[in-house]
Amino acid sequence: MSFNDIIGQEIAIRLLKGGMKKARIPNAYLFYGPDGVGKILTATMFAKTLNCEQERFDSCDKCENCVMIEKGISPDVEVIKPGEKGSILIDTIRELKQRTSYKSAYGKYKVTIITEAEKMTEESSNAFLKILEEPPDNHLFILITQNRDFLFPTIISRTQKVPFRRLHTHEIRFFLTSNTDIEQEKLELVSTLSNGSIGNALNILENQDNSRKRMPLFLRSSIKERIDFLEEVITSNPELEEFIQVLETIYRDALFFSIGLFDRIRNSDLSLEEIKDSGKGIRVCEDVYQAIRRNVKKELSIPFLAKNLP
Repeated sequence: MSFNDIIGQEIAIRLLKGGMKKARIPNAYLFYGPDGVGKILTATMFAKTLNCEQERFDSCDKCENCVMIEKGISPDVEVIKPGEKGSILIDTIRELKQRTSYKSAYGKYKVTIITEAEKMTEESSNAFLKILEEPPDNHLFILITQNRDFLFPTIISRTQKVPFRRLHTHEIRFFLTSNTDIEQEKLELVSTLSNGSIGNALNILENQDNSRKRMPLFLRSSIKERIDFLEEVITSNPELEEFIQVLETIYRDALFFSIGLFDRIRNSDLSLEEIKDSGKGIRVCEDVYQAIRRNVKKELSIPFLAKNLP
């Protein structure tokens, strides 16, 4: 894959290529924007391009460096993710600090991609800031976040900001048509439900369609039944945030239905007239979603959702 395979992020790619053409590569980039729109993919393509043996402004996909990075086996590219506790702890950053003294094994740059960078703890953020204050030569850091406001301002100030946008419905539709065997009757629904995220679209397509259809029944259930349902969601699909986003779209559709804006409804196959107090439902979904993004344990969100959803 190359930059040409990334959908809808022309501004981000133009910024990255512009730095390469001017030979001005900063020590750290901040890729920010919605989840599931290509930030991690773009970071990988950028790492490939910087280390490509052809030394052009896109990866050749054929040289040893490109092949190893594409397969995820290059010693010059590592990905740091939140651990089991949902945070990036200081020990992880300390270990990273030790590795920054190593020179690249094959390519020109060592690249560290930190996903969900906003989940660094205060201690680990301070430790990472010290790395950025005295950055190692030829070591590039790419921080990826949906919520850049949760990062230390001092960390943000030491990065080159690269924005990523939500995709248009027609771009999601093109991706699904090109990369999946989606049935035509599901294409439009999944594309609009995705909220501009390929990740959301794939998750809805693979995991959440049955859950989505059960939501009107879920909303009529008792608190205990709701808790059982939500625990089942976490067991079968850990991305509770995406479930909540889909639930919020249903409440919004119920609101549109109640005021006659039928052309704005996405979940046209559901019994929206049965869903009451949609405004409160939207607020509860937004509150829980933001709480989870701030590292509140998902298990703690279940009773709140079950009790407070109308």
